[in-house]
Amino acid sequence: MKHVFTLVCVLGWACAASATLSLTGVPTEPISMGETVTITVGNTEGGAYAGWLELVTPAVADFAGAPEFTTAGNPGGTSQMTYWPDFGAWYEFSVSSFPPNPAIAPGDHILIHLTGLSAGATQLNLYAGDSVTLLDACTIDVIPEPATLALLGLGGLLLRRRR
Repeated sequence: MKHVFTLVCVLGWACAASATLSLTGVPTEPISMGETVTITVGNTEGGAYAGWLELVTPAVADFAGAPEFTTAGNPGGTSQMTYWPDFGAWYEFSVSSFPPNPAIAPGDHILIHLTGLSAGATQLNLYAGDSVTLLDACTIDVIPEPATLALLGLGGLLLRRRR
């Protein structure tokens, strides 16, 4: 049994070298504070692979819960997601499926939910399993919601009127 497991792991990691991973569903417009967006990790090649997700400035936008696997990204229930708080906002993931479960097919595999916390910009990075090779990145801009801007404007007018 150990030999079969080792063979499956080696074949899975060999497939990981050809995996083409990317971030999709990236918002093209800034998001408001408190708004949550979903970005997807997709694989065009299929097969098992591993990688890392990094959120550069979690004070601007942070993960709204752990990223979750889609059915295509976890057909056998063996894919794993690990949070590494010692490194900042990092998640390590491995997408795998062992026989007799279905193989990992190309498609959308991981859903990442991000919530805007404060005005500014942050970057979401997708790294290969070595945690060094950058595969894809996107910028998330967060702006204050319109009601907050209106209150700030009214407050400024009141301060001016007082003087």
